[in-house]
Amino acid sequence: MIELHDIIKALKALAKELDKTPSIVEFRSHHNLSKRQINKHGWANLCKMAGLEPNTNSQQRKATVIESRPPKILIFDIETAPIKAFVYGIWQQNVNLKYIEKDWFVFSFAAKWLDSDEIFYADVSKEKNVENDKKVCKKIHKLLNEADIIVGHNSDKFDLKKLNTRFIKHNLSPIAKKQTIDTLKIARRYFSFTSNKLDFIAKFLGIEGKYKSKKYDQSELWMACYNQDQEAWEENKKYNQVDILVTEQVFNKLKTYDHSLNFQAYIQSIVCVCGCNEFYKDGNAYTKAGIFQRYRCKACHKTFTDKTNLLNKEQKRFLQFK
Repeated sequence: MIELHDIIKALKALAKELDKTPSIVEFRSHHNLSKRQINKHGWANLCKMAGLEPNTNSQQRKATVIESRPPKILIFDIETAPIKAFVYGIWQQNVNLKYIEKDWFVFSFAAKWLDSDEIFYADVSKEKNVENDKKVCKKIHKLLNEADIIVGHNSDKFDLKKLNTRFIKHNLSPIAKKQTIDTLKIARRYFSFTSNKLDFIAKFLGIEGKYKSKKYDQSELWMACYNQDQEAWEENKKYNQVDILVTEQVFNKLKTYDHSLNFQAYIQSIVCVCGCNEFYKDGNAYTKAGIFQRYRCKACHKTFTDKTNLLNKEQKRFLQFK
């Protein structure tokens, strides 16, 4: 039977060799020890006696340095081409798949980082084949991957699903899973606007609405772009870019009402979604779990609830009785 001091000595030697605390699996594989031998003393105790922090993850090497910074928030919007099909009428038509001549594709996108003046834009206007949206998709794919948080209006249901469809078409990898914020969902969850369209909400909030072309209505604009009308493409660029500016302003107005938004993990300190770090006490929040201090942001007045229960152990035990 291997002695305790021999286990400690072997553990120290392996830690020095690996430049980390070994996991139980690594230690046993190097020294042919049974689980019973290790469990007799306890893995955590063995590590402490060897002057090491316990490690249960065999992949862990050194402590990860976590960067403290504001999240990279991308506001984006896409425009898509209509489906071209043969139909027998103009009212409530069911289109057979074999009558579709040209499927939809991405016309253009516009994007910007929150609180930045630079706007990114790309379209298919210079392509020999207007349906070739691969370059456009690659550019928005890169921006979406760089972002920590993605913001759009109806983006969860429309923009992101449309983009995923084109990404897989062009053999682009899936966008890494990240937080998405859909201003349409915020509008539906917390408000009762007469219309949840971006243009209506913007004007309701005193924000200048979407871009209106003097020459083309919306459907005419897309048809003209499809036919490579360069003047129409200039109008589409204005339309697309104004959309994200409006979305950004609407998001900044609505975000203080959305209690699910919290960017503190990125900055690793107490900060509101508006960027302010000054709060004042605003009563208590009462739940089935107990009583918690409520705070309100001094700048935008968004409320936050502390996670420390103000009830003591005996009072919390009383809540468990039915």
